[in-house]
Amino acid sequence: MNMFAIAGLLTGLNSAIFGLFVFIHNPTRHLNRVWFILTLTIAAWGFGAFGIALSTGVEAAYHLWKSAFGIGVIWIAVLFLHFVSIFCEIKQKTILVATYSAGAVFSYLAFTQYFFSGVRFAFDSFYYAIPYYPLFSIFVVWWVGTIMYAHSLLVSAYKFSPEPKRLQIKYFFLASATGFIGG
Repeated sequence: MNMFAIAGLLTGLNSAIFGLFVFIHNPTRHLNRVWFILTLTIAAWGFGAFGIALSTGVEAAYHLWKSAFGIGVIWIAVLFLHFVSIFCEIKQKTILVATYSAGAVFSYLAFTQYFFSGVRFAFDSFYYAIPYYPLFSIFVVWWVGTIMYAHSLLVSAYKFSPEPKRLQIKYFFLASATGFIGG
């Protein structure tokens, strides 16, 4: 088992467990439900990466890359922005509808040959996806932009929040920034 597999397995397990813990604590709270779905998409990426790392065939690896992105990675950005909007009490229905719509389009495209053109054996350990350009470049700009925008909302909310909420925002910002940089 390689490090990519171990990282994927740990990401999948930790995300699923943490999300379930928050959801069980208060399943009727909208914030908890969105958090739970966000953690499931992170878990989907983690378990997908685990499968990719252990995959011995080109076709299986190619399918796993498509699935891990179409079900996991793409929706991480969408649901992270949604969660931050609720957490910071920011009403932005139009932006969320646009973000969900873009996520749906990218998710559909992830399962076609126009997102990844195939896989190649890399790092002497697993099959790595070959992005299809220029679509994948557009996706990366949208994904990074969505994550950066969500973090900018956290910074803005921090400035105008009372002290207990500021502490929550600060720790959440640090944790999420670390998670995205590490991921």
